[in-house]
Amino acid sequence: MKTHISVSQCCLLVMMILLIAFLPETLAQKMAVTTSSDKALLHYCKGKDMLQLEKYADARMQFDSALSIDPDFAMACILRAESSDTYDDFFLYSNKGIALVDKLPLSEKNFILYVKANHERNWNKKMEYLTFLLEFYPNDPWFHEMAGDHYFYYLKNYSEALPFYLKAIELGGDKSTVYGKLGANYQGMKEYDKAEEAFLKFIQTYSDEYLPYNEYGKFLLSRGDHDNSVTQFQTALEKDPHITYPYKGIGDNYILMGEYDKARETYQRLYDTSDNSLDKYLAIEFLAYSWLHQGDAGKALVRLNDYERMAIDNNQPVNEIRANFLRGYILCETGNPDEAQKYITKSMAICKEKAVDEEFNKDLQLWVRIMNCNVQLQKGDVITAQKEMAQCEKMKDRDLDYDQINWKNQLCGRMEMQKGNFQQAMSYLLKADQDNPMTMYYKALLYEKMGQNEMADEMKQKIRQVRNFDLYTATAVNLIK
Repeated sequence: MKTHISVSQCCLLVMMILLIAFLPETLAQKMAVTTSSDKALLHYCKGKDMLQLEKYADARMQFDSALSIDPDFAMACILRAESSDTYDDFFLYSNKGIALVDKLPLSEKNFILYVKANHERNWNKKMEYLTFLLEFYPNDPWFHEMAGDHYFYYLKNYSEALPFYLKAIELGGDKSTVYGKLGANYQGMKEYDKAEEAFLKFIQTYSDEYLPYNEYGKFLLSRGDHDNSVTQFQTALEKDPHITYPYKGIGDNYILMGEYDKARETYQRLYDTSDNSLDKYLAIEFLAYSWLHQGDAGKALVRLNDYERMAIDNNQPVNEIRANFLRGYILCETGNPDEAQKYITKSMAICKEKAVDEEFNKDLQLWVRIMNCNVQLQKGDVITAQKEMAQCEKMKDRDLDYDQINWKNQLCGRMEMQKGNFQQAMSYLLKADQDNPMTMYYKALLYEKMGQNEMADEMKQKIRQVRNFDLYTATAVNLIK
């Protein structure tokens, strides 16, 4: 039996075939990547999966394998940078990937330009490239996750991040790694029941991985549930003994319970267990912060001497800058701004003299200027502080991230406070991060100057109740002891 097809049916059939042929380019589930080797692609895909579960060492091995087969594999370079454990490695691989941009098709080119705009702190350009990727690949959950990350990590705009994370989970199906970020985002929105539900879903989805237990442990820490938080971090270590972050989580619980010796034993275990310098630097930082939180700034500074020595021995100028920056900050906030000035000046000299990535160097110099403004305010020199802030304002080629915006508002508030403009000072402090313990501290000082001692005491009590441990918490707790 013969089948007859009319001319019109034939045209329709051709159009359908053409449409199907072009669908992968317009509505592809995931962006294709350019490589000369299927084997390199396999390593890349494995590495990307491990990176999303924050198994950085395993991811590095996969990306290194991919690049050993195809050295010009641009996307492998970019993700290899994201999994790096040193700044030098990060700059090496990210700059190599960016240098390959002109050899790539349009979609990958936009991805690389997105990464470049992020390095340059150009948020408008960054979102322009990401918007292209979202429109070109609306069904790729990775790009929705990346959009959520921009609002969550860089701007702390939780309401903007939320729909992107939800869409990423919807597109990712049953096996989405985004549940942890969704939980953290709900936590930022103070929707704690929804946050816990997301963390538990993450555990259910990836019960054999360390990351869900680690993220749930951080959530429980923030809620003051120390015993169960420690249990979650211990479970994370059981799932992957080579992962070091849970040690920090356990140590942070001990800090907030006032068990400083146990905390330092745990941070030291993080230092001893880790086989990469990034974790070792973090361990030293938290050992230093533990002493500051306990009220002994001198011992905190001694630990930061170890940090600088390690940086010099390993020829890592970014970490050398950070060592001086941290010492300057602690000295400044504990009443020794003249000594602090020496370390801040040294940080700027290293920025200018030593080989650091150009874009990152701009960011470092901005931070050093912010810190110098802080030093001048501690000295009571508002005029010089204003000049330093003006220098920061001149760096118009870079958008500020959330932490820098917070610092700017804190500093402007303190300038107005010293000039006696209390209402203006409060308007700036209310624009700063209200969950940051140092914002709470400066608001307490302002309330005292305004004669509102009950409000000042309220702020200090809020500092004592902070369920997070970092440099700002340690500093604020030290200042109200």
